[in-house]
Order: sequence, then C-alpha cells, then structure tokens
Amino acid sequence: MPKDIFNLTTQQVEGVYARAYNFYQVGRYSEAAQIFRVLMMLNGSETKYVLGLAACFQMLKEYKDAADIYTFCTLIDPQNPIPYYHMSDCFMNLKDIPSAKVALKMAIQKAGEKAEYQILKDRSILTLQHLDHTSKSTIKNR
Repeated sequence: MPKDIFNLTTQQVEGVYARAYNFYQVGRYSEAAQIFRVLMMLNGSETKYVLGLAACFQMLKEYKDAADIYTFCTLIDPQNPIPYYHMSDCFMNLKDIPSAKVALKMAIQKAGEKAEYQILKDRSILTLQHLDHTSKSTIKNR
C-alpha cells in the first residue's frame, strides 16, 4: 500500500483525512478535493476518500466528474447505496433523467431493508416518483 512506502501510520493518514473533511465542512471544496486526491493515491479502495472527492466535485458543480467518481465508488463498495443516491443528483443536474432514474433504482435496491439506509431509500423512492410523474406530464403535454 502506498502509505507504507511513505512510512505513514494509519493515524497520520486519518489526520490528513480529518483535514480534508474539515475543509469540506467549511465549504473549501477545491482544497478538500486536492487532499482527497492524495488520500486516494495512498489508498484508492477506501470508500470515504472516494466519496469525499466525488462530493467535492458535486459541490463545485462539476457534475460529470462527480458522477464518474461516484461510479468508481460503486466498484469498490458495490453494496453501498450512498454513491448511487448522490450520482442521481449529478445526473439530474446534467439533465440526464434516464440515468438519474437508474441510479435511484440502484440506490433503492442496495438500501434494501437496512435500517441505516431507510431515509436514503425513502428519499430515493420519492425522487423517482417525482421524476416519473414529471416525465409523464411532459409527454402528456406534447
């Protein structure tokens, strides 16, 4: 693992993560993104680093990049519904409603009956219903 090459302890890497997280929390998304990139180089399979970078891009309105990184996150943590949920928002901002719907359906599926994801699942269902209703109204009005 690259962190071992640089003789970094887990505590040191977590300290770097805390710095990135704090930058994100105060709206310094560009600075946070730079740190999350470094963290991903140190350990590209750590979900929270990948989610952090994707969230920075999303907040910077770089929706295509954010969606791509959320997609990468689904590869390293395939059972996690969180990246699918946030990916759907990116697709909606990109006006790619079919992809947003697919991402929402995946979020719902991955959330399953897990209590910790119930709110995310409920929001995904409501958003999907809204998108379905909106697209039906658009077709009807043509």
